[in-house]
Amino acid sequence: MDTPRYLGPLHHPAFGVRIPEIFLEGIMRALKFTATAAGLMLSYHRETAPESVINAPPGAFEITRGHTGTSIKHYISASVEAARRYGVVVEIEADHLAAVVSSVEAVKRISGVRAESSGAGSLGEALSYVEEEVKEAASTGSINFFTLDSCDYIDYSAEKLSGYEALSMLEQAYEDSTGILRRYAAPRRFIAEDGGFFEVKLRESEVARIALKLRKALDVLEKLHEIVRKHVDWQVGFEIAFDETPHLTRPEELLFLMEELRLRGLQPDFVAPNVGFEKRADYRGDLGELRDRVARL
Repeated sequence: MDTPRYLGPLHHPAFGVRIPEIFLEGIMRALKFTATAAGLMLSYHRETAPESVINAPPGAFEITRGHTGTSIKHYISASVEAARRYGVVVEIEADHLAAVVSSVEAVKRISGVRAESSGAGSLGEALSYVEEEVKEAASTGSINFFTLDSCDYIDYSAEKLSGYEALSMLEQAYEDSTGILRRYAAPRRFIAEDGGFFEVKLRESEVARIALKLRKALDVLEKLHEIVRKHVDWQVGFEIAFDETPHLTRPEELLFLMEELRLRGLQPDFVAPNVGFEKRADYRGDLGELRDRVARL
């Protein structure tokens, strides 16, 4: 049986295997019983880390970095062994591959702390650590999917700029500022998931604010993608994590993100916008609004 393998852009369940010795057997039995293919994953920087971090003496790294005590190599190799033993098709995922220096901030994002990123630390340092993570995953020859996360680099201050300020800064930040305005200021019509039509129509100042807000996040996603492609020479899939943010994702933001990624040569299988869910909590908003939001995004 060809397992693990890249499953492609198909809907399928995915399970975190924080402590493989405890969770894998139950997951494998369920997948076997239901004849289901699934993803197996851990969150990088938070739940898992390279062996050099896991095996380091106490105090060498933040306790939140790889806090399950399960290394990248171990969760992948244990998952592969279990899948082959049970004859189950799985896809091994590197979840939330993120360019963050502090794992404490990474954990805060999912712990109910709604503060925006402090921006502390060096991007170069963060990318260097990401490369170590990717190298260890690639060394197994069994990694099939990467979720890329640059939420920490979204610049929310751009939303407060006046129209004049935003347009002036757009010219400085983007070489093709005229092309950006041309692409997104024209009205766009879309078919929603529920079959309805909706239109995205933006003023030039709104386009400029979105472009400035997402510029660095796009640059970081491109760098993360380059790191993966540098070390992984077989077919893998990609997801863009856009959900661990303090604000709901707007259709115009998602349109800009996906179109600019495509122009940079990155076409993900999935994207995860912020539709209003919180970690470890039931949805507390209006279900009708949630349905409409999901249909559009």
